[in-house]
Amino acid sequence: HFAAFEGRKAKRKLQAAEALLFSIAPRPEANELLADITFQTALLHLREENRGLADRTLVLMHRLSERDSIDQVRYPPDVVQAFEKARARARKAKNQQGAQLNITATYDGAPVFIDGKLVGTTPLQTRVEVGEHIVSIAAPQYQATARRLDLEPGPQEIKIDLEARSP
Repeated sequence: HFAAFEGRKAKRKLQAAEALLFSIAPRPEANELLADITFQTALLHLREENRGLADRTLVLMHRLSERDSIDQVRYPPDVVQAFEKARARARKAKNQQGAQLNITATYDGAPVFIDGKLVGTTPLQTRVEVGEHIVSIAAPQYQATARRLDLEPGPQEIKIDLEARSP
C-alpha cells in the first residue's frame, strides 16, 4: 500500500483543508488543525527530499502550536531530527524580530491574528520575526480570511479586503 502513495493528491487535499480553515474565524481548535495540516505538509516535503521547504514549514508549525516533541517510535529519525531542528529555529527566531508589518483592512477595528494569536486590531503596526506566518482577520459581518506570508526584514504593507458575509 505504501508504494501506491500519491503525493500530489495528498498535497491537494491538504491545501483544500488549509483553505477551509482560512475561511473561518481563528480559534484554538482551528489553529491546532492548521498546525496538523502544516506538519503533514512538512512530511510531504521531507518525503520529496525538499529539506529546506520542510524546515520552513516545520518552523511555521511550531509558531502555530506549542508542541515540544513527536512520537519517536512512529516517525523515522530524519523526521524527528527535522522537527527538533525547526523547533530550535522557531525559538531562536522569537528573539529576532526583523519585519515591520503594517496591516490594514476594509474595516477598521477588525481583530488581527498572527499564527493563531490575537495581536491587535486594524489598522495595526507590529514587529514579527522574519519567515513564514499566517495572518488572519475576522470581523463581524465579514467573511474571515487568512493569508500565508513569507516575511523578509524591513517594513511590509498588507492590505486585506474583507468581503461581506452573506446572510
